[in-house]
Amino acid sequence: MPLYLTYDNEMIQDGVGAQVMRIVAIRAVTKYFKLGYLHSGIKKLTVTQLDPAQSQREIDDYISYLNETFSFSSHKTKELHEIHQIYNLSHRLLLSYGLRALILRRRILLKVTIPFYITDRNPKIFKSVVKLLPSFTPKQSENKIRVVIHFRAGADPKHVDPGKSEARFVPIDYFEKLVVQIQRANPSSALDLCLLTDAPAVSFYYSPPSDQLEKWKEAGYVIKNGSIEIKALDLEESSISEIPGFRVVHGGDPVEAVKEMANADYLLMSRSTLSFLGALLNQTGEVIYPPRFGAKPIAGWISGEKFMRAAR
Repeated sequence: MPLYLTYDNEMIQDGVGAQVMRIVAIRAVTKYFKLGYLHSGIKKLTVTQLDPAQSQREIDDYISYLNETFSFSSHKTKELHEIHQIYNLSHRLLLSYGLRALILRRRILLKVTIPFYITDRNPKIFKSVVKLLPSFTPKQSENKIRVVIHFRAGADPKHVDPGKSEARFVPIDYFEKLVVQIQRANPSSALDLCLLTDAPAVSFYYSPPSDQLEKWKEAGYVIKNGSIEIKALDLEESSISEIPGFRVVHGGDPVEAVKEMANADYLLMSRSTLSFLGALLNQTGEVIYPPRFGAKPIAGWISGEKFMRAAR
């Protein structure tokens, strides 16, 4: 097929999970439909309050690390005849350009920003690319049940992204109920319970890189004197904090968070593309997605409501 797809890494500056998942989805679409693929890595990155990279040099180094970790081989091609920018890729556009390439015998490249219209309508497309993704060696858990909670708080848990009707935040009591059901399902096993969160242990004011301040403003965040108030995660009254061996990871390297999620026996997802990436890489555990997830779940994943009903 003389039709090729690549990620348009110039159109949107975004975070780790969003951009890696766009690249993964584009590669999955090309593999599923037997199209050509030209790899384009991440070029610009939006960082958040607890990301390890904050200075421009650190961000550039981290982008290089991301591109080494999540890289796909490009197909060989001769000189391209046409290059088109496609913001939202659809089946209609894919068919239209595919026919054009075949009938006119032209090699056409589509630079795609958002591929999820196609994958949301057929999530099994992602299965075609799993073997091409990195495999992270699991850590030993001393015969414990590994439970990983991805608790996305965001800079403000109540914040609603532009164009959305509700916040992406999932309350902690939802996860507490799931953990109780997991304990009931495994009465003779201890839990290795890890909560991954972008919320800090202590509240503070975060100053984003100066060249990213405008993006935070466009997203609707309140910025005073170049800073955003980031509130701490309070787990004092949470039942899960009383489980022996419970640990919280505040921020850090998103790739390390993905590794934790990929190796969980139970992965409790948030409404997050980073959660989706971790779940996609998790091939042996139980993946549990939250209500109003925002993306079409892959076959085999189970909703939190269904899991709680089944465990009673």
